[in-house]
Amino acid sequence: TQKILVDTPGLSDVKFRALAAEEITLALKQNGLYHIFFVLTIEAGRLRPVDITTVRTVLEAAPITSFSVIINKIPSKTANKLRGHPEHQNDLLSAVLQQTPKRATLQGVFYVDSCQDLVDEDDIVWDLPKKLEEFIYTQEPIEIFAGDVANIGSEEYDALVLNAENEMAALEVKQHEQAERAKLVEDVVNDARRAMLDDNTEQVEKLKEELQSRGEA
Repeated sequence: TQKILVDTPGLSDVKFRALAAEEITLALKQNGLYHIFFVLTIEAGRLRPVDITTVRTVLEAAPITSFSVIINKIPSKTANKLRGHPEHQNDLLSAVLQQTPKRATLQGVFYVDSCQDLVDEDDIVWDLPKKLEEFIYTQEPIEIFAGDVANIGSEEYDALVLNAENEMAALEVKQHEQAERAKLVEDVVNDARRAMLDDNTEQVEKLKEELQSRGEA
């Protein structure tokens, strides 16, 4: 089966935003089976609000029921933190999922490490890693018809980016509070276990009351 790769620009560049919106709309109006990939990048340990806004804008314009994400140029320390730690991945991706329509399911995520050989280079041919190639070709396609795709607007993009920034900040505060609460509960449970081993009944009862109060908070 012949596959056609369509690489469209994002919407973050003010100068070319209207043209980019037209190109994305045109790409989605070709009638056929699509594999939808969003290539995102990380800044200061979180996804960029402009990328998240592009994802939201595209998903709201077309009946996309599933999509995949490729997070590109990840610093090595961040990559090591993400791999093998689902909780960090969930925290990172929650900002995207919070902005997407409920009908659109995140099908898969692939993390691409930053490659120093490509930094500031022009016209470099990059050999696609085998695992990334497998990821791309194993994602399930979805069917999109031109008549179901609305023209992607660019007029309200800046306001949507600001909204994304505010929602991401609120989400980070919530995640921090949840982590602090979980840590406090863990500390109380550990203290209770030590008290039980020491057969300190009075201390165990106090810790039970503290744990119960934290659960109600």
